[in-house]
Amino acid sequence: MAAVFGFCGICSTSDVLIINPRLPAHWKQIALPLVFRGRKLRIQCSPESVQIKLDDDLNASVEVKVAGRVHTLPPKGD
Repeated sequence: MAAVFGFCGICSTSDVLIINPRLPAHWKQIALPLVFRGRKLRIQCSPESVQIKLDDDLNASVEVKVAGRVHTLPPKGD
């Protein structure tokens, strides 16, 4: 899993999930499930984009930082 996290550039601070993908040139994309602060996420990284979806029904938002910009994922259903 460490290699996958490395290619996706995944790390975290106390409150924010950080994603800075560094995929090998011949990879089209990578997708993985991740639990962050008790929240189930589905992450898909490609050379052009990062998609993150909440995969649970908990009523709390999640902050993620992608390529230096912070985004707030609202609870599922909002």
